[in-house]
Amino acid sequence: MTLTYTPLPTISYQQESYHLDIGPLGHVEGLSVTSRGEPALHYFGGLPYALPPLGPYRFRSPRQLPPCYRYGTKVNPGRFTGGTGICPQPPNRTPLDPSLVDEDCLQVYYLTGIVPEIQ
Repeated sequence: MTLTYTPLPTISYQQESYHLDIGPLGHVEGLSVTSRGEPALHYFGGLPYALPPLGPYRFRSPRQLPPCYRYGTKVNPGRFTGGTGICPQPPNRTPLDPSLVDEDCLQVYYLTGIVPEIQ
């Protein structure tokens, strides 16, 4: 049996800042990704969905964000252009990079495809 390697095609893309008004939750900054000159998706990474499990709240049920919580303002939008925090894990054979681990890990990333406007 002979195995042959077929390289994957190179994908080129560009990213730029993207601001979104999310109503009463405020304003967020994410990324707009373009591939082959066409808009492909919007990305927001590290959006908190609950308060951080720090101090006495560690190993407890997540606490909801307060009703007055705002991700950012129009002038100073919440910046969500990176990844999410990785919760501390028990030791294993492949240790995580310590700079990626964060107790404040109750976050999600959100991707949305861009639907072209009908002319």
